[in-house]
Amino acid sequence: MRPDKGWMLRRKDQFGSITEEFRNGVDGFIQVAKRDPKFAYVTGHIPCPCGKCRNRYWDISFNV
Repeated sequence: MRPDKGWMLRRKDQFGSITEEFRNGVDGFIQVAKRDPKFAYVTGHIPCPCGKCRNRYWDISFNV
């Protein structure tokens, strides 16, 4: 079963603020990416979680 990525589509609320669901989704993604050896490079870089770049861009977790 694939993880739910719906949180990526619900980034902002009706007022233009970042939703709590989105923040939690990003935090969860970063935690999984840091634990998974096939994602976490030795340099500490992890892939961007968005579908727009198709996970082509990698950066430190602080910037993701």
